[in-house]
Amino acid sequence: MAMPPTNRVTYNQSLAGVYGAFGAGGGLQAFYLQSAITPADLDKISLISDIPGSERWSVRDLFQREVDNDRITNGLLPYLEESERIKFFNPLTLTLLPTGDDGYTIETTMPAFLQGDLTEDEITWQTLEHEESFRVKWIDDEDRYARLEWNDRRTRLVAIDGQHRLSALKRFKLDEAAESHRTFLSWRIPVVVVSFRAIDVSSESPTVLDVVRSLFVYINQQARTINPARAILLSDESINAVCTQELIEHSHRIDAEGESRRTVPLLFYDWRGEERDGRPISSPVAMKSVEEINNWFHYYILGEDLSPAQKVALKVTPATSLNGAFVDQRLNYQYSNLAREQFRTTVLPAVTFFLENFKPYSDYIGHIRKMEKDCTDGDDIGSYALSRLRFGTILAPDPILAAVDERVREVVAAVDSIKNSSFGRLLREDIGMRGIVCAFGSLFEALGPPGDWLAYAKWFTKATNAAYSAGLLTVENRQTRRLLHQIAIGHNDDTINYRLGDAESALGAYVELLVYVYGDDVEDFEEYWDQIWDSAFSRLLATLTRGYKKEVRLELKEKEEYRDGGKKLTEAVKKEAEKRARRHVGRLEKALFPE
Repeated sequence: MAMPPTNRVTYNQSLAGVYGAFGAGGGLQAFYLQSAITPADLDKISLISDIPGSERWSVRDLFQREVDNDRITNGLLPYLEESERIKFFNPLTLTLLPTGDDGYTIETTMPAFLQGDLTEDEITWQTLEHEESFRVKWIDDEDRYARLEWNDRRTRLVAIDGQHRLSALKRFKLDEAAESHRTFLSWRIPVVVVSFRAIDVSSESPTVLDVVRSLFVYINQQARTINPARAILLSDESINAVCTQELIEHSHRIDAEGESRRTVPLLFYDWRGEERDGRPISSPVAMKSVEEINNWFHYYILGEDLSPAQKVALKVTPATSLNGAFVDQRLNYQYSNLAREQFRTTVLPAVTFFLENFKPYSDYIGHIRKMEKDCTDGDDIGSYALSRLRFGTILAPDPILAAVDERVREVVAAVDSIKNSSFGRLLREDIGMRGIVCAFGSLFEALGPPGDWLAYAKWFTKATNAAYSAGLLTVENRQTRRLLHQIAIGHNDDTINYRLGDAESALGAYVELLVYVYGDDVEDFEEYWDQIWDSAFSRLLATLTRGYKKEVRLELKEKEEYRDGGKKLTEAVKKEAEKRARRHVGRLEKALFPE
């Protein structure tokens, strides 16, 4: 009995060109097709943001910059529309992303390719084929004439370089009134379609998106510097960057999946790296930038990349697989994934616990989540507005775009109100959390051999909340404002000692003292606390003396006897500043240990 015929999925798209292969490394090889497309073919090419559901991908996989519409409207479109100008673009760099049966879920594993021969019309082709997705076939001669064929139900043709040029070309195609539109229709637009295959089955292959992301970073670093936020979110060569990605991914995953949880909302982070005219623009609703979060890890929690301090903080031992990165002093693809896992199981639960349970942050999260629920309950306009602010996606149909814009403005105003009601001056500015996170990292390091990060975070959070409830972390409290004079607030009511390196000897040292006073079971750490206490007070005394010197100098220079300056003024300033600093330390001790 004959077997029934197999229903083979046919390739319904094709592109002719020249085949080539090069760039082998890490068990992979790049191959490509150089070609040209007509304007009609532009509809076959997508941006990452065009793929339905892509906003729910992992943070590090959303590697494309968001399209700068001002750059297109004011720069690229006028260039295309000018009939007297000659036009030429560098080739658009495209790649093929195999998808699942739904047409948009990207395959996670590096595709397996079948290599073989194919005879058609007495012509023998060499072929590489990812079955039911795409294949490239070429004539193995000097010119290597080739044809790429793909099934557009199982494969996405995506731009990884030239997304602004692609967007401008697509918009120009629709502008039939433009003077040069007719000649545009005869253009042949240069493209390079690149793909990858595993050539070493013994090595662990990265995913397709891992390789595409790496290629995107390289291309854009050579052509134009990626802004710092994007560079951090895309890097696989920095442990601190990887940890920053994982912390933001924690919020991104929950918000993308629509879970109802009191975790830090994605709106908290300015993570999308939007640009206008080539300059970064900040999210109107965010509290912290990607760079700031990365600096928390670098300066306060983990230490410098691949340093002994970072190794200890991540609890990496000689038996830990990640130890090889510290031995080799480099982070490759495999080590990067190990670093992610190590961070998720050690430090991430502690950091997220603190952010979600520190009283003012907990209040902020509760208000934001309620606002989000009120915004989206049965309201498409609110859902579109929130999606734009969270993910940067503009999915609303044209008739309601104006209404969505108005709702976005309402949400921004609501978030501003929540920030103002949840946070005092110190916590609205970077200095507040720099001081607290500095104490969070330094106390964990100081309290003996590293224990359980999560248990420590619960202890630290309870102590910090008690200090906050006592009014000792807000300069809106008159007594605390006096205590923080020359520590966080200067004599001109300006914020001082706010730089990343200042916290250890200023607000961070102050928070260490608060945690000592308000932390439960301090006696368990008695052998460490005397040293911590003395060190914190010593650092604060030096900071206070330095601050009072500036203040006293201004005061004394107003007096007749010191107007000429010189040694007499210097000695008087030193004497008075040291006296005020000692009195200030006395006030601190009295406030922390009232009779």
